Amino acid sequence: MAFTITVLFPNEPDAKYDFDYYVSKHMPLIQERWGKYGVKSWSATQFTAGLDGSPSPYAFGSVVEWGDADQVKNAFAGPEAAEIMGDVPNFSNKQALFLLGRMNERYSIGLSIFWSDIWHEVLRNCAADLPSNLATRVESIGTTSTSHEPIPARNAPLV
Repeated sequence: MAFTITVLFPNEPDAKYDFDYYVSKHMPLIQERWGKYGVKSWSATQFTAGLDGSPSPYAFGSVVEWGDADQVKNAFAGPEAAEIMGDVPNFSNKQALFLLGRMNERYSIGLSIFWSDIWHEVLRNCAADLPSNLATRVESIGTTSTSHEPIPARNAPLV
């Protein structure tokens, strides 16, 4: 059964945060170093004011999904934990709150195989019109899919 770690950083007046670093460096570091222990996915959220306009008690946070609790224990006991925890001062001067739990249910409207196929075709047909740095990123998106080959050149025959 899936297991999650939710990490929340407090929204305090003296807090200094670099959310861009968190998303572009720290979370990929977790993915890279702890992927072998069972990281399945992660998401990061920058919180906004509540519906009533009151400030959020948390500035930002993330949810990391694992296969099970043992994978989390093994990751935190592994040598990579020191590097990951040592990276925190690069984006935060506050202590995070960690919540661990077993995921019991999940509902997602997410992309079905059908929509994945449509997006694959859209990306394939648009990649040639993008600047080279974006086209490379689009091509890498196509290669991460388990159901498709890398995105072929524009106007290539459909597979």
